[in-house]
Amino acid sequence: MVTEPLSDAAITAGSALLQKLDDYGFTPESAMWLYLHSLREWRYMIATEAVDIAGRKKIYAGILDILDASDFGSVLTEADIHLVSPSEVWYQYFRGVARGTGLMHFNNCIVNGMQFDAVVYRFFDPPEQNQFIQQVDRFTKRARKELEKQTG
Repeated sequence: MVTEPLSDAAITAGSALLQKLDDYGFTPESAMWLYLHSLREWRYMIATEAVDIAGRKKIYAGILDILDASDFGSVLTEADIHLVSPSEVWYQYFRGVARGTGLMHFNNCIVNGMQFDAVVYRFFDPPEQNQFIQQVDRFTKRARKELEKQTG
């Protein structure tokens, strides 16, 4: 049982962030709020194979620029966001549970011994071929420009 339910504001902020990522040309395969029962906290998980190819640091830079240029307040902060590879264990667990787009809610589920609650926005397997490095470069440049525009 989740000790602290995910607020409607957090669900809305997560959807808005994903839309901004898409708008700026960075389309992660998966995005969701995941409640980690062992830590008793919600985390906004973004999964993309670009993590393995371009690296977390560059992608985080673009995401942080978008966060700074947006007004999510304390509902969605950089501490909430976790970039992961589709090869990580939690992602593999979800492969048989979640598929597609549209808001999906999972409450008190157990998959392969992992207990979780989740609000899933999108969940797809990574594409066979993709130009992740160019995609990440375009995304981080657009995100930086948006931040500069917002901060003057």
